[in-house]
Amino acid sequence: MELLLEKSKSTDPTIRREAIRGLSLGFASKDRARSAMVTGLADEDFSVRATSAFALGNLGKGKADKQVVDALVKRLSDDYTSVRVEAAAAIGRLEATGAVTSLITALEDDSRDVRRAALASLAGMDHPNAKAEVAKWKDHPDWRLREAARGGKR
Repeated sequence: MELLLEKSKSTDPTIRREAIRGLSLGFASKDRARSAMVTGLADEDFSVRATSAFALGNLGKGKADKQVVDALVKRLSDDYTSVRVEAAAAIGRLEATGAVTSLITALEDDSRDVRRAALASLAGMDHPNAKAEVAKWKDHPDWRLREAARGGKR
């Protein structure tokens, strides 16, 4: 783990990205690894931010603290679509009901992929506001969004 933590601070974004991926595979529950993943969400390189969001989403249901959820919510407005998609999907995998309002806002994103990830995340949450919003999308003309609203993949 020490080597991966060290590599997560490399000047090379590819090395930083792969170090975050490595940390997520076996050390995600460790505070220092989680901290490195949260730090990765603010990286200058979009691929490191996207990988960090994905990695944090793999912490598991109920395993995210407020710092993790807040950092992921911030990435819902990232300049890069891939980062926004991974952040929305991660919030869903964590079942972070505290971010429902932010996911509902993400349904207005210009990118269908972001809307789909946010919708799928909301569909998987046991929260009245999430359920009410998802119900509005179950007959959407876009089949991808309909599928997400009906509980499709996150």
